Amino acid sequence: MPPKKADDSFIKQIGSSVEWQNSVVKNSGQLVVVDVYSSNWGPCDMLVGHFSNLYFELSEKLSFGFARAAADTVPVLKDLAGAAAPTFLFFLDGKEVARIVGPRMTEIKAKINELSPKL
Repeated sequence: MPPKKADDSFIKQIGSSVEWQNSVVKNSGQLVVVDVYSSNWGPCDMLVGHFSNLYFELSEKLSFGFARAAADTVPVLKDLAGAAAPTFLFFLDGKEVARIVGPRMTEIKAKINELSPKL
């Protein structure tokens, strides 16, 4: 039997400029943490469990959400295409407010706590 896949239903998948506009740029009042990955490498499925833990630990007191986007399918992210390490972009009210390179979950959690509007 294959291993059970972690629940990633709370992560918005972004695959186009329209989805980027609707989910990130036009989003207001909520921090959006975008996991930007290269299609060459694909998203790191091992991070889903960490995202899940953070989401369920913090989402009742903080206003934030997670999204994933392939750098080569969303034109505004093209500079990040080909990167071996995931890049995490933090957007609030349509503006990038922070960036973390690499799966540094302790720093990501701290940024979510620092930047997310309180509920």
